[in-house]
Amino acid sequence: MKSFSLSVLGLLGILFLHGCATLSQENTAQFRKDNQDHLRLLTPGMTKAVVLATMGISPVSRCLHSTGGICHEFETIDNPYRRAYFDAGRKRYEVLYYYTDDQKRELKYYYQQLKRHEDDIGADQLTPVLLEDGKLAGWGRDFVDEKLSTATAVTN
Repeated sequence: MKSFSLSVLGLLGILFLHGCATLSQENTAQFRKDNQDHLRLLTPGMTKAVVLATMGISPVSRCLHSTGGICHEFETIDNPYRRAYFDAGRKRYEVLYYYTDDQKRELKYYYQQLKRHEDDIGADQLTPVLLEDGKLAGWGRDFVDEKLSTATAVTN
């Protein structure tokens, strides 16, 4: 009987932990989907303020560590997740990185995914949005890499 009780308690614990993980995954999945949907609304030439209003600036929280269904440590994912600044001649660039993709987006990143902690957000999960002199120039990794090929990073 004691063995049965321990088994039931163990099963309940797993279900509680799964519930927290599911909530966390649902929060971030919806957050990524919203960012993907908002990217479709962008138009080159928009001002930075309009880009931020279109993409949204509300962060999302997710549970990193829980015990018995109670979250002990949260992580807040900002929107945009990260920013970078570059100069190229007289042009000033700002790159806003939005969290848009899950960890299993492409097979070529599989090995990298094994190497990094499951809760880390890597560059392959972010979509860069490029502002040139305060106006939207475009977005996407290829576009931004090409545009910034001659630019120099600025530390702010």
